[in-house]
Order: sequence, then C-alpha cells, then structure tokens
Amino acid sequence: DASGAVVAPGDILGQSKLLMETIGTVLAAFGADHDDAVRFRMYYAAGGTAAEWEGAAKVRAGFFSEPGPAATGLPVPRFAHEGLMARMELIAMRGAGGERLPREHCWPEGHWDWPIHLPYKHGLKCGDMIYVGGQVSLTPEAAVIDPGDMVAQTTTSMDNIAKVLALFGAGLDDIVKVGAFYAAGCGAEALHENLRIRSESFTEPGPTSTGVPLPYLAFTDMVVEIEVIAMAYTKEQ
Repeated sequence: DASGAVVAPGDILGQSKLLMETIGTVLAAFGADHDDAVRFRMYYAAGGTAAEWEGAAKVRAGFFSEPGPAATGLPVPRFAHEGLMARMELIAMRGAGGERLPREHCWPEGHWDWPIHLPYKHGLKCGDMIYVGGQVSLTPEAAVIDPGDMVAQTTTSMDNIAKVLALFGAGLDDIVKVGAFYAAGCGAEALHENLRIRSESFTEPGPTSTGVPLPYLAFTDMVVEIEVIAMAYTKEQ
C-alpha cells in the first residue's frame, strides 16, 4: 500500500488481483487498457511446481481478452518484503494519436501448451515489433521434454523461437533482445553450453542478451526458458 506495507500478505490470489487492477490504473492514465498489452511477465513466489501457479494464473488471465499478449512466468523463492507473493511487468503499445494498434498473434501448429487454458499467445506482432513469450521444452500436453538436460532444452527452446518468428516472416537474426532464465543448479559446463547454443543461433553481431539464474522454473525438471523481442522492419527493395 501507500505506506509500503504488504497488502494481503501470503495471499497470492489476492495480490495477483490487486496487481492486475493497479496495472489497469496505470494503463488508464495513458488512455490504454490491458488489451493493449504486447508482453506480460510475472514473477511469483513458489517452489517450482505447476500446481503452485495455476490459481494465480487464472486470476491474471481474467484481465485479458483472447488473444492476449506474449507472456513469461517465472517462480522465485521469495521477494524482499515478507509476505509478498508476486510482481508483474507489462509492455503495452498504442498509436501516437491514442488509437488502439492492430496486432497479429501466432501459435505454431503442434507447439507446446500450458496445462490449463490461458489467453496468451506464443508470438505477437504490433507494428515492427515482435514479442515472443518464454519458450520452453514442453509437449502440447505440457510434459517436459528432455528433463533436466540444459543443452537439449536450450536447443528445443531456440527451435521454438524460430518457429514463432517464421510465422511473422522473421528469423533469428531479427531478434534485438534475448532474456534467458535457467535453473542454476545445472553446473557451469551446462550453462556455458547453453550460452554457446544460443550464441551460435545468430549471425554476428548478435542481439543484446541477459541471462538470469533461478533456483528452479515453473515445471519440475524444466531448466531453461527463453523469451525474445524482434523487429521485423520493412527492408528497402
């Protein structure tokens, strides 16, 4: 609240609703709303199992019309304030005149899915910008592929990113920003191999990149999640 105290301590459902309402208030100050979102990232206090995020995921999802933004969800062991259970950040886009901008969404055939229905799409293009939500090594039924294998999961995640971009007529060299989140317990050798695989996906000079180690990710034995921003600008003929 305004005094800095945590509201509804320990209540991830209540805090998720409050945070989404607060985001809506901020967006409204710019003449926008949740449906102008192009990328949504949420952090939640949890222990790395799917069951822990499902309830709050449904609360957050209720604020978006379908098709929704590209999204990434990341579990963290705790926040700085005792009882705080979630933090969220969102990128939204509106036209210079305040108009809602058209956007395209994509979901490659046979692509991985969450265990519950959510409005988010794997890729969203608005203007020249393309946002790809966190890509992971899952089946369409939300089963982890190559459990615990950082190298194999990185390869699958990069392949998934390429599939999403291709549906917008773009490729890996159109990426301008990479965010990689990985389970830090996999060891230095695996992490270096993960970086090598990501780096070799690009023609030099490549995009900017940030790697963030976490104790675990949203699913047991899932060890890497990668999100990107790309620009599919119109090339001169």
